[in-house]
Amino acid sequence: MTKPRDLLQFRLLKQAIQEEGINFSAIDTNTKINHQNGYVEFNGKQIGLKYPKSYIEEINKLSKQKIYDFCFIGHFEDKGRQELLEKYQSKNSYIKNSFNGRDPKVKYQFDKSYYSIISSTKYGLVPNHKGPWYDHEYAWSYRFIECVFAKSLPILFKETKLGKHFLKDYNYIWDDEFSPLSDDTYNNLVEQNYQKAINEFVLQPEEIKDLAAMQ
Repeated sequence: MTKPRDLLQFRLLKQAIQEEGINFSAIDTNTKINHQNGYVEFNGKQIGLKYPKSYIEEINKLSKQKIYDFCFIGHFEDKGRQELLEKYQSKNSYIKNSFNGRDPKVKYQFDKSYYSIISSTKYGLVPNHKGPWYDHEYAWSYRFIECVFAKSLPILFKETKLGKHFLKDYNYIWDDEFSPLSDDTYNNLVEQNYQKAINEFVLQPEEIKDLAAMQ
């Protein structure tokens, strides 16, 4: 089991804070990590899921020309993922069983090849895990956020739902309701998602101000 401070969620937030010139060790007191609901609490101040600005800058440098229709890179041989992804294997897809997300030598670094594939894909497949631990309104997914930042429209699966609170006001398509979109509609949806994610999953000025005041 991953230790709380080794969770990618915590590592990403720590890097995001340090990139703002904030002394992380000075604010890292009475810290509580809530992985299930996706936030970290510093001295009573809750900070949700955040990606470092350097990640966004690197993603924005990547080509967004769509080579693939669908993609999934991750461990799909457990919790029913393989069955959910099976029908996409024969399509214009990039589907790879990868353990990089579980390798500490890789998972804490910006993975250019990973984001390049998502950026080059029109629809990102986002099968979450099954089970009661994930069946709540705040259930979330790194992969959903990463697809949004890479301007790939997420496809979700009703067998592995994400939380209503997490998905609120984002654009996505259910796997069993999929139909291709026009270029104009598609571009509008992914741009709306991207702008919302920038305002939600990147540290905002007020959050930076509050965290800096804790030093």
